[in-house]
Amino acid sequence: MNTTFINKNAVFQICVNGFINGAISGEIYHRRLSEPVKFTDINDFLYLTEALMDKQKYPQAFQNKRTFKRGQLPAPDYRLLEDKDGVEIEGFAGRLMTFTMYVVSRQNVSWQGYVRFAGEAGETVFHSELDLIRLILKHVLTALGAP
Repeated sequence: MNTTFINKNAVFQICVNGFINGAISGEIYHRRLSEPVKFTDINDFLYLTEALMDKQKYPQAFQNKRTFKRGQLPAPDYRLLEDKDGVEIEGFAGRLMTFTMYVVSRQNVSWQGYVRFAGEAGETVFHSELDLIRLILKHVLTALGAP
């Protein structure tokens, strides 16, 4: 995938620090956050990242997600830095694994983009959050030495 014209607000540095009872935990770094956002499992990771993309309005969602329950989870209160004041996110590393995620679009109520895993050449495309979860879990298990 050609990354020449990628918007810098589409880039997330993800540091995975733990994997306990099948749940990954770690931190999300983004250039418009003054401090990392901690996540406790994959659902938390998806929810917090989606909320951040909604708050900064990039990448813009093409559709709203449907919900079948009353009420909504409260959105995290991110205080975003101004776009011109963005911070450098490279150089952070998770205890277990690190990857850079590029969310290029949010179509069909899902994310599309690619990831680069630290220590590996090239990038891997994902077409949905499910694809992304599979990639993350595969690399976490590899980092733990699982077959």
